Amino acid sequence: MLSARGADIAKIIPILESQAIFRIVDFGQRAAVEFGMLFKKQKSYKEDGQNKVPFKFDLSIIAIAKISSVSTIYSADENLIKRAQALNFAVCDFQGLPRRPQEAQTSLIFPAHESIQ
Repeated sequence: MLSARGADIAKIIPILESQAIFRIVDFGQRAAVEFGMLFKKQKSYKEDGQNKVPFKFDLSIIAIAKISSVSTIYSADENLIKRAQALNFAVCDFQGLPRRPQEAQTSLIFPAHESIQ
């Protein structure tokens, strides 16, 4: 979400921090070790038809998820979804989630009161 095209991180971070359900986690030493272990076990990014930078970015996300005891990853990235599923994460493609229906806006124009006419 934070790397989505056009995402305004300065607006997104405070929203996430204000919600108890979200936790922002740093890529620290534990994640780096987990990343290294994942990187050794994975097929080459070239075999997956992926570029090196997105491949490493996906593994970074998965490493952070693993050390943070995350059970479900929400993403719209096909490569991340496939890689996370292969590592036994539950994955939800958030692009496929139902959107909140937009309610029809009611008219704010009120008929003139009879006594004013």
